[in-house]
Amino acid sequence: MAALRINLPDEIKAIAESRASESGRKIDDYLSELIRADADQELDSAVEAQLVAGIESGPGVEVDSEFWRQLRDRARNGSASRGA
Repeated sequence: MAALRINLPDEIKAIAESRASESGRKIDDYLSELIRADADQELDSAVEAQLVAGIESGPGVEVDSEFWRQLRDRARNGSASRGA
């Protein structure tokens, strides 16, 4: 694990120490969790944007066993013609 030294204003350091202590964690664990949660939120936003784009892209397609059979057939036929 890499070490990172950061300088915080006294007020922010006191808040971080208090929050870490209240939850029974060390300050470095608390700050790591904050950073991880921030990264997860960014990923969630990206996934949500992709879902919205998919919804707005046009009418949906019913996905049933026939859909999957046709998709497999197209994939097999496409790969067979490319390999020849």
